[in-house]
Amino acid sequence: MVVRLVVALAVAMAAWSGPGYASRLSDVAAQLQPGQWAVLNTATDGSGYNTDLLISCTGSDCADNILNYANEGHWNPLTRELHYIGQGHGGRLLKHISYAEATNRWGIEAKPYWDCSPSPSCYSLVHNFDQTSIDPRTGDLFARKFNSTEVYRWTRASKTWTKLPAAPNPQVAIALEYFPDANGLLLMGGGEVHLLRDGASAWERLASNLPMGPYNNVANYNPTHRIVLFGGGNGSQNVYKIDASLRITPVASAPAPIGVMSGLIVWDPASGRHLLFSSTGGFFEYDVAGNQWRALNGSSVPAFASNSNRIIHRALIPVSTYGLVLVLTFDFDSSRVYAYRHAASQSPPVDSTPPAPPRGLTVQ
Repeated sequence: MVVRLVVALAVAMAAWSGPGYASRLSDVAAQLQPGQWAVLNTATDGSGYNTDLLISCTGSDCADNILNYANEGHWNPLTRELHYIGQGHGGRLLKHISYAEATNRWGIEAKPYWDCSPSPSCYSLVHNFDQTSIDPRTGDLFARKFNSTEVYRWTRASKTWTKLPAAPNPQVAIALEYFPDANGLLLMGGGEVHLLRDGASAWERLASNLPMGPYNNVANYNPTHRIVLFGGGNGSQNVYKIDASLRITPVASAPAPIGVMSGLIVWDPASGRHLLFSSTGGFFEYDVAGNQWRALNGSSVPAFASNSNRIIHRALIPVSTYGLVLVLTFDFDSSRVYAYRHAASQSPPVDSTPPAPPRGLTVQ
């Protein structure tokens, strides 16, 4: 009896001992060297990342998907979850999907109360664009409706949506980015920048008439350098940064257009740089400290699509816990989630969550 109990305890403790815990995501991260790609999930691996998860329509016409006109999704380092909110063309079905590292499973979150899809007369979010964001300190999400003053916050603890103060509406599709160093939510696009501080009842205008595309703008929070990089849109290569003191500065122009359907950009948590994936197949990195762009090997990117627009039906997610960038892709039964390591992580991630005691043991 004692021997059996000791063996059972040893087996149970092996699953949660050490500074971290094993998962499909952590295994992939451990195998990747700088410059390498790997497949995290496929449409046929049982993870739930499949056509049913990603399509944005009902009935027989189900070619549209929630990765249409997208830029980024979000990693919650507190709960080890991924979140992405998107919608297809013409008022098709909006979906808020999520991934749990612990189970390596994808699923669909509850429909937001403000979502009117699917409806040909109601746009709702329309697409992801870059109109969602996350507060990494809480895991709360933000979403702005298409061509609207309506912005909402999703509280992770209760999984409920609340409406924020009416926002400016400089253009139909702009960028949202939560800026922890400024304790507020940034809205940027159409040449304008606005800030809603935590708990405030109104937005503040920080800038206007900035040269950039009129819409389809994008923004990235960079915790390494405590800035938000933003701009682009509709073929524009104009890029800016805003720092913790809310000072806005133009930076080196991008080597290719940036913006939804033009060039996807993401903060790389391993190097602290930004990566740009161009619709024409170019691959670049931006060094904030040196204010310079560098061309990389685009032929090494398996997540590029094979058609003329290499980033169509793609969305990027920086995963700070493991120093990775994930790329969500849609291609029916060939849909995949790719993982990419751009640089060596400074140190192995440490899981600060204490493990639960083993359960289900019986004395025989």
